[in-house]
Parts: sequence; C-alpha cells; structure tokens
Amino acid sequence: MGRPTQGWKLRRHGRIYAVRFTAHNRRYEISTGESDAGRAGQAAALIYARTLQQRGAARAKRGRLGETDLGKAAEEWLNSSLGIYDETTIATYAGFFRASIGPYFGNVSKLTARNIETWIRQRLKQVSRESVRKELNAIRALLRFLTNETPELPKIPRGAMGTRHKRARKAKAAELSPAEVRKLLAALPERSKHGLPIRARYILAYETSLRPAALDGITAPEHYHRGARYLIIPEELDKARAGRPIPLTAAARKALDAVCPESGLIFGKHKYHKHLVETAKRVLGKRVSPYDLRHARITHWLEESGNMPGTQYLAGHALVSTTAKYAHPSLRAAEAVLGKKRTVLPVTKRKRA
Repeated sequence: MGRPTQGWKLRRHGRIYAVRFTAHNRRYEISTGESDAGRAGQAAALIYARTLQQRGAARAKRGRLGETDLGKAAEEWLNSSLGIYDETTIATYAGFFRASIGPYFGNVSKLTARNIETWIRQRLKQVSRESVRKELNAIRALLRFLTNETPELPKIPRGAMGTRHKRARKAKAAELSPAEVRKLLAALPERSKHGLPIRARYILAYETSLRPAALDGITAPEHYHRGARYLIIPEELDKARAGRPIPLTAAARKALDAVCPESGLIFGKHKYHKHLVETAKRVLGKRVSPYDLRHARITHWLEESGNMPGTQYLAGHALVSTTAKYAHPSLRAAEAVLGKKRTVLPVTKRKRA
C-alpha cells in the first residue's frame, strides 16, 4: 500500500496489520491487532493521532517547565525516586546535576539535542566515556520524569574514550588464584577481639561473590536459617536490585551455620576489612580488599565452568557484558583448558606381514 495523506501506512505481518509512521524524527511501527484491512486502517488512524497528541502534550509540558531551574527539577525528581533508587544511586545522580549538568545547562529549556551534543564533546575532554554515559542516563531519566516520555538523546561518538582523570583511577583488583584464596581464608582469625565473625564472613564472601553491603544486611531467619540450602537476597540488599535465592556450597553453609543467630543481623556493618588487609599482606605479600574476593570468585567461576548465564545470575549482574569483564586471559586458565581438552591419540599396532 502507498503512504496515505494521513502520514502513515499499513504493513502486514502474517495475518495482522501494523501501522508504520514517523513522528518528531522517530519511526514507529505498532500492531493494530486487526486482520481486516478496513478495520486496521481505522485503528491505524487512531494510533497515529493518539501518538501525535501524546508527544505534543509532552512537548508542551516541557515548554511550560522550560525556565525551571535544573537543580530544582533534579531535586524534585530525586525526591520522588526515593524507594526506587538506592541511596548511593540518588547521591550519585545529585552529584552529577550539582557538579556538571546543572552549571552547564542552567534550566530545563537548555536541554536541547544540540546543546547536549556540544556538552558531550566538552565532557569527553574532562572525564571518561563511562562517566559521560552515566550522566546522560541521569539527564534521560529527568526528562522522562518531566515529560512522561523517553527522549532520544544524542549518542556518544563511536570510538570516543574520553579522558580519565588522574585522581579517578581505580586501583587494579588483586589477582588471586584459588590456592591463594584458600591460603588467605585459612589464615584469617576466626573472630575479632570484639567477637565479630571474621573468617566465616570472608568464606561466605568468596563462595557467593556477594558485595560487602549485601553481607552487612543479611539477617536470620528472613534471609538464612541454619541448615538452609539457599541464601535469600532481597532487592533492597542488592546494588542492581537483583533479588534472588543464591544456592550455597558446602563451605558457605558450614561458615553460615557456625555464626548464624536465631534472629537478627548475621554480620552487620563493622570494620572487617582491616583483618583481611593485614592477613593478606602477611601471608600473600599483597594488598587485598574485600571486593577483590568478589572479583576472584567470579573469575574462578568463569575459568572453572565457562557458564556465563549461571555466573551472571550468581554475581547479580544486569548485563552479561558486565560479567564478561571478569574473564581475564591467564596462564592458569590456559592450562585448565588444555587439561580438560587434551586427548591421547590411540596407538594402532602394525600388522605383521
């Protein structure tokens, strides 16, 4: 069918017609749910008109908010997001608008595609591509809150890496082999001088790859009770809001059963890290942070099993690309591959003439 004067056209997928049109530089293709061409045309006209009306209302709303101070708009959005984002995320977004986004744009009306494109180029001279991506996500979320629609923002140029700030460089995670982890865990004190469970906490940290903040919040019997096969992680305890039951190894269950109370916090939030740092320096001669155990466990899972979906689930990653970052080339991994796949060719006896 040709394009009608209304600005849309029908396209058939099997028996059902879909309406296809372009509005405000965005292409739409929406199913009409109809198999009859006449009824599909009526539904298409209604869908097209409704889409234009919704986008027009959103643009009008954005126009009315145009002179609103960006800092105040961001504050209103973040206050409404309490309970949706965790405190760390809200503080991060607030920092974006306070330090870089707010001072540059000033008010909502300045958040145009051209201005944002210029801002992206300037920010890439100051921070890394990843930082710009996160700030763009904050701008997108604010505009979605203000206009009730998801805006299409300019993209970061392909190949642009940005500028990593010298003070922003993170310390490289300590590379730990399974043997080094076992040696470290065995050398840790069972408890601190105040009676806090040290070794059990870090055994569980390694066996489950849980983040330190999640370990701080687990309680009995809500999340675990003695003899349970799973540790229940609710959404509010996970950074990525990936609430899930985590299957436990025998070592993890033994560690938990040894310290699990009848009720209340199992570990709580205390300064456990100094025991790990001191012990690692003494027995391994390297600096190890609590987060390094998570990094090591995910790396070892990938090396031992190669099961990416399972590792992603255990790690609580929203994207498989995040899990893949833990897969580093190493001699240990190469030897494991050869050890599993090496075959001995059969020797055939030569027949006597």
